Parts: sequence; structure tokens; C-alpha cells
Amino acid sequence: MRRWVRHAPTAAARYRGGGHCGRPRRLALASLVLLALLLRPGVAAWAQVVCPEEHDRISNACLLGVPGQDGVVVQEALTAPGQTRTYTFRVTQPAAAHIYLGDQWYDIDLALVRDPPPGSVAPGEEIGRWYFVAEARTAERRVLQFVRPEIIVEQLSPDSYTLVVVAGDGRSYDPARPYTLRVALTPPVCAAARDADNRYQLALTIDPAEPTPFSLLSFNAIISPPYSDLFDFDWWLDGVAVPEELRTTLQVAASELSLTRDGSHRVAVRARGVREYPDPEPQYRQVPPTLAIECTFRL
Repeated sequence: MRRWVRHAPTAAARYRGGGHCGRPRRLALASLVLLALLLRPGVAAWAQVVCPEEHDRISNACLLGVPGQDGVVVQEALTAPGQTRTYTFRVTQPAAAHIYLGDQWYDIDLALVRDPPPGSVAPGEEIGRWYFVAEARTAERRVLQFVRPEIIVEQLSPDSYTLVVVAGDGRSYDPARPYTLRVALTPPVCAAARDADNRYQLALTIDPAEPTPFSLLSFNAIISPPYSDLFDFDWWLDGVAVPEELRTTLQVAASELSLTRDGSHRVAVRARGVREYPDPEPQYRQVPPTLAIECTFRL
């Protein structure tokens, strides 16, 4: 018999919140990461994240180690005008990074950069644009939260990376209003889709990436922002619906799959928005859309 695995909904409520909105603006991210960005030596992953009092450069960034699929969560606040917060994590094998910045009380921007090689950036020298990997700076009020969460989903090669967090207008701050930053690394994404309003993304991963006939296959559907509890999930293998009510993970032994002429197989998942986002103000409660994706893999 095939092994279907039922998973409970993600406790996404931990990452929700909100508060007073700041003013929207557009800020060039090239100005966020500059001046004396010196690399620190490699450090093993920590069981618990403890950020130093000040972490505004790569050289003194808060170290997140090597995040797992469950993610690393940091809750902090900007405590001074013009302040920058930096967080460094390592990728040890090809992976997809799923990054979430939420619970914003005012608009905050997010950038992901690849750390430059040691000694390649002199004190006072700006990091070249080629080190920038991705950015998120939506600046929308009352979308999902009081300020729309920022998300980055990016395929990364093994290296060291730093996240840069800064107020969108370069001035806003409130020591009593923390934001939530979550970083998770998963196997590389084989397919992804966003809704028409670009608010939600559904991604699919296959583990192992190169399965054999003896592998236990794990298919994982990943919702960004991480509100999977608002969705129900339907799964198909080779066009046949999985009969069980599953959540975000489907597991099956490769040996249980039917033989095909070229060894190829298909897995598909549909995420159906069925529950409202629990905004404290009813007029902002919305049921997420339905998203669907499919991937092909070989044995």
C-alpha cells in the first residue's frame, strides 16, 4: 500500500500581527548595503538565535546558521532612525530560500545579498550590484496585514548570504513594535505559481531531487506568506487523485509507483483557499485564491 502522510496545518498565526502603518515610498536598495562590509569567519548553525546588540553590516550580522525546512524565526525592532539590521545564513547545498518579513507596524524593506569573498570589499567601498540576489519592497497598506508582508523565494547555490532589513522611508522606527523575520531552506523548487494579485505563492519541492526506485519520495507544498492553515490541499500522482485528505506533504515509496516507458512521473498539487485571513477588522478579511502547480520527475 502507498504511504500517504497527513500533516497538520502550519501554525501561521504566530507570524501574523500588524499595527500602525508608515508612509509608502521607494528606496534604492543599492544604498542599503554599503560601507565597511567585512565578512566574518564561518560559524556553525546555532540551536537558538541570539542577535548582538548591533548588527548593521555583514561583519557583525546576526548569525542564523543553516536554517532547516522548519525555519529560523527572529523578532526584533528598529530602534533608531536610519537603522539597518543584517542577518547572515549559510547554504550548504543547492536549496530554495523562503523568506518572510511580517508583523510590520510601518513599511519595512528587505534585500537578500550574496556575501562578497573575504577581502574583496575595502572599508568604505560600496558592494557591487552583482552581489544583490533579490529584494522585496511592496509598501501596501491593509493587505493581509496592516502592512503587506514581504516575501522572497529564491533558488540559492551553496554560499553565505545576508538579509538586510531597513525602514522603507529610511527614517521610521519604533523600539516597541517588533517585526518578524523567518528564513527556511528547502530542497530546490521544481515549480511555483502566484495569484493574479501577487499576494500568495505556491511552490512545490521534491526530495530527494534525484530519486531512485528505492527512494521514499517527499513532495512538499509551500505557501508564501506561510499561512498554509488558510488552505486545503489536493494531490495527484500520475494524474490519479490521492484519496486521502492531506496537508502540505505527500510521501510515497518510489517502488509503489507504476512503471512508465521512460521512467517519468508527474506530481500535482492544488491549494484551495478556504478560510479567511483573520484580520481584526472584518472588511479586510479575505479568502485566499486557489493555486495549482505540477512537476515531472524521473526514477
